[in-house]
Amino acid sequence: MNSIREPILLILYIILLWTLLGCKGSNGVDGKVFLTANWTSTVLTSPSYSSSGVTYTDFSKEIKQEISPVSYTLNWQSTNGRSYSANISLQKNEGSDGEIGVPFLLSNIGDDGDDNNYKVTFDDGSCNLTMNGSIISCISTDITEDKISPKVSSIFPTDSSSDVHINTDIIVSFSEALNITSVTINSDDETCSGSIQVSSDDFSSCVKISTSPGSSSDQKTFIVTPNSDLSYKTNYKVKITTSVKDIASNYLKSVYTTDNGFKTCLEPDTTAPTISSVSPADGSTEIAVNTSIAVTFSEAMNASTITTNPVDTICSGSFQVSVDDFTNCVQMSASPSTNNNKKTFTVSAASYLSYETTFKIKITTGTKDSANNALASEFNTSTGFTTGEEPDTDPPTVINTSPDDNSTDVAINTTVSVTFSEEMDVSTITANTTDSICSGSIQLSDDDFNSCITAESDPTTDSEKITFYYTPDTDLQYSTTHKIKVITDVEDIANNALTDDYISSTGFTTEEAPPTVIDTFPVDSSTDVPINTTISVAFSKEMDVSTITANTTDTNCSGTIQLSDDNFISCILMTGSPSSTNNQTFTISPVSDLQNGTTYKVKVSTSVKDIAGNNLTEDFLTFTGFRTVEVDQI
Repeated sequence: MNSIREPILLILYIILLWTLLGCKGSNGVDGKVFLTANWTSTVLTSPSYSSSGVTYTDFSKEIKQEISPVSYTLNWQSTNGRSYSANISLQKNEGSDGEIGVPFLLSNIGDDGDDNNYKVTFDDGSCNLTMNGSIISCISTDITEDKISPKVSSIFPTDSSSDVHINTDIIVSFSEALNITSVTINSDDETCSGSIQVSSDDFSSCVKISTSPGSSSDQKTFIVTPNSDLSYKTNYKVKITTSVKDIASNYLKSVYTTDNGFKTCLEPDTTAPTISSVSPADGSTEIAVNTSIAVTFSEAMNASTITTNPVDTICSGSFQVSVDDFTNCVQMSASPSTNNNKKTFTVSAASYLSYETTFKIKITTGTKDSANNALASEFNTSTGFTTGEEPDTDPPTVINTSPDDNSTDVAINTTVSVTFSEEMDVSTITANTTDSICSGSIQLSDDDFNSCITAESDPTTDSEKITFYYTPDTDLQYSTTHKIKVITDVEDIANNALTDDYISSTGFTTEEAPPTVIDTFPVDSSTDVPINTTISVAFSKEMDVSTITANTTDTNCSGTIQLSDDNFISCILMTGSPSSTNNQTFTISPVSDLQNGTTYKVKVSTSVKDIAGNNLTEDFLTFTGFRTVEVDQI
């Protein structure tokens, strides 16, 4: 019974397999169309199952559609209730002469643990089923041919590519082999004809092509060559028309045009570079000895051609610097560095340049731009640049102050000055301008700098910036000693600071206070003064008697003490020179009695002096004067 059941199950399996393959093939996978076949199977009764060598039918034919691998799983159940499964792999199987055989392979068939193994192979139109050595043949029919249109797979130069060389070929690849006769170009003129077209003006005209397109061996890739070089810096698009067709005569479904096209490169540079500038500039002076030296070209350069001498003082390299017209050259610390898009190249000397020395720059014709155009002629600076003087490293000193140290009788409105040994940085010369705190770099004090004299402003100076003037905002005190201090905050123009604070040793002493009139008699604004009164003037200090005089000869307003009733148009005649018992208060007497009911004023002129020779600072004049008694009543 088992010997009958097994062939029946096998026949059912084969019918199910063929049906499944036909279904999957007609549906296709991933957009591919597979070979579709309706299969018939014949179970041979002779020879016996154990026989072999049964002849089968060859049904191979040319298949023009590429087939992608795909797998299926087949499940079935025998009449005795056992479950079976098979993994089916469809694979491309290249035949000879470009033919593609039937691409089906069924393998790994098991029966849930039995020792029986099944294998079905479709190879070059044959169908073999092996079961325990028995062979059964099958015949295929009804094969479906290629009906799929070709597609453009790629184009070179790629869409949106740039810097494409002007002698480029245009390469078009398709999804499958094409009928070569359908791939045509315009080789006669610039008319947009042919199935492959190239244009720079949206196909109003087309690039003339030299010959018919070349084809790859599989007839999928075609190369077209323009009749002449394309234009520089120009955008070209590629069009494939619907006249191209595959070898099964399926045409391209729609016109294919690149979206953006490709852009050719810039026209080659054939212009020699020039020198735009050098730094330090030709003719410049006072250049720092640690300066970098730079040259700027008119265009981007080939950096490998900008060289210098980093090893010794031999004038080698294309970038040279020299103090002796290039008999010897300055040794550089390293190869030139570059910036500014390779237009500017900079070198630094291996050690500081010499002070007060002129250097020239040479650029040789060994320098080349990025297109390898050499400098047309050697470049030399005409006068070169000159380094500055050796820097000042000596600190400044205070060489003088005014008033001098130990000086006396200094005017209270004096301006103090400080003179330095060299030009100073003005920003470091300051004073205290807001209060009596000892701030600022120049200070003036009458109490050993517990407090300081306020200045009108920061010290002023002249164009030499050596002497600075400090003006107190009020007069100094009389008969007072003042000292000057300059602190180490001050710096010269080379930023060298004063080494130590400077303080005047004894200072200067201001003048004594001048004499003043401290009282008069009769008192100002007094009334009912007797007409025979004497006049007295009291001073603040002992006076020089010789300077105290009166008018004793007439009514002219002479003398240093005067009395008048008409605002000093005329003056009262006195009996003699003023007298005094202490040389501070002086008395004068009119020659005759004063007028009754009359106002008199007293004046003391600036000609009066104290015993130190100090004058009254300004004329003294009683404000309202005194008034004599009225006329006596009879």
